[in-house]
Parts: sequence; structure tokens; C-alpha cells
Amino acid sequence: MPNGFFRSKKGEEMYALISKPYENTMKDDQYAEFLRRTTNSPHSARNRKVVTAMIRELGEDGNEYLRYELRDIRYDAIGAEHEEYCPNQGVYPIPVAQPKIEFGENMTTREVVTGDIIRYELGYEIPFTPEAADKIHELANEKSRSNRTTYAVSEYKGGKRIGVPTYEDFRNKPFDILFNGKLETRKAEEVVLDHNTKRARSV
Repeated sequence: MPNGFFRSKKGEEMYALISKPYENTMKDDQYAEFLRRTTNSPHSARNRKVVTAMIRELGEDGNEYLRYELRDIRYDAIGAEHEEYCPNQGVYPIPVAQPKIEFGENMTTREVVTGDIIRYELGYEIPFTPEAADKIHELANEKSRSNRTTYAVSEYKGGKRIGVPTYEDFRNKPFDILFNGKLETRKAEEVVLDHNTKRARSV
């Protein structure tokens, strides 16, 4: 079970490559029920998504990627508001399976098939560019202090995340300037990034 990830099409594709079914997490099941309750509502025009956090992450391959978190807000048939938190957008699990050898009827031949999943690697869907950041930022909240979108840079290998004060800095400043806290405006706040996988790479 790919704990720590939010179900995505790319994650499903990675499981298909090793002929394994993608097993829903409890969060996936909860989100599916949330969608069921709010489907075909006459109040759906009020539905909205709000990006709560944007992260520029330096992957293990040395390239920068975007990941983000959001709140999905929808309304049911009687107009009641429901909300789901959707973490880990822009990343997906890459299951790594233990090779398993099976012998056929002819003992001189053998077939290698997929065995048990032994670990997960991290895949990224969105290479960082200012334009890609702008597209995600269209759903950001900078108009009110309540639940305002936060920005950060992180280095997967070290498991460290550094807050960035403004979207303009996040979008335009070099990664090393942001990550090493050399902004001339406000000192970036360091927070801990909790990872649920052991390695990271892009495919």
C-alpha cells in the first residue's frame, strides 16, 4: 500500500508496469467518498480548489520539481459545504519489486516474474519552471490572512524545508539562494519535511 501518497494516474501507471494492483489507502477511500457525496450537486458552481502550499524541491537527480498541497471544497445536493485536504500533489510512488524466479514444466527454462514490493521511490510529475509555478499559483490564496498559501524550497536528500516569504521570491530567485537563507528581505524559517519514502528520483 503506497502510504504517504495521494492516488494519481501516474502512480497507477507505475503499479501497472510491475503487474500489481494499486491498493487504495484510507485517505484515497475517504476522498472517493467525498467525491460521491458531492457529485451532480446543483450547487457545483461554487466548488473550488485552494492551493495551501507550494514547494520547489531538489530531487535526487539534481533537478528541481514542483509539488503542492490543496483544499478541495465542494457542495452537496442541499448546499452543505464539504472539504478534503489533498497532500502530495505532483509526486507519485514508484514501487520497486523483488525479482521472483519460477521454474516452468521444462526445468531447463525459467521465468522471471514480479515479486513482492520491497520499497518505494519518489517520482515527480512537474519540472520546475516559472510558468509551471504560475499555473499552480492561480489557485493560491493571497487575498486574505486566513489560510494564506505558504511557499517553501526543500532538498529531498536532506529532508529539510525552508520557508520563502513571497511568491515572487519563490518563483524568481535561484534555488541555492532560497535554500541557504540568503534572501535580503526576511529570514526564511526552517521546518522539517517528513518523508514517507526512502529514495527519490524522476522518470
